[in-house]
Amino acid sequence: MRHFVYVVYYGLLVVILSGGLVPSVAGAQTTVQGTVTDASTGGPLPSANIQVAGTYQGTITNADGVFSLQVEALPVTLIVRFIGYETQRRTIERVPDAPVRITLPPSTLQMDEVVVTGQNPAARIMRRVIEQKQQWRADLETYRVEA
Repeated sequence: MRHFVYVVYYGLLVVILSGGLVPSVAGAQTTVQGTVTDASTGGPLPSANIQVAGTYQGTITNADGVFSLQVEALPVTLIVRFIGYETQRRTIERVPDAPVRITLPPSTLQMDEVVVTGQNPAARIMRRVIEQKQQWRADLETYRVEA
């Protein structure tokens, strides 16, 4: 009889820990699915970052630019980022009938001109080290001790 009680006890413990008798919080969540693509080419953007605004919750896209993200409730604002592209914000008001399509336009930045010289910067650094070495040698003192 004692063995039977232990089996029932551990069985109930397993059911409770696995969520069998506890109301599911995940049931209240909504899944938002979609794709992130390049606005100019239509190609997928793998590893694009999708974050729920104002939280640390988020995900990244797979190799095909597809993502799936569980959110607590709607409406929710998604912030979509990818290096070299403009950040987009998309507010999801209701459960979409089809996957959300987010396109990111390439980002263009105006930068100062870059000047390329024929001198290797490593050679310039080494010349400075050699010059400094000559000054350091003059300050070196030698000691000799016999024991």
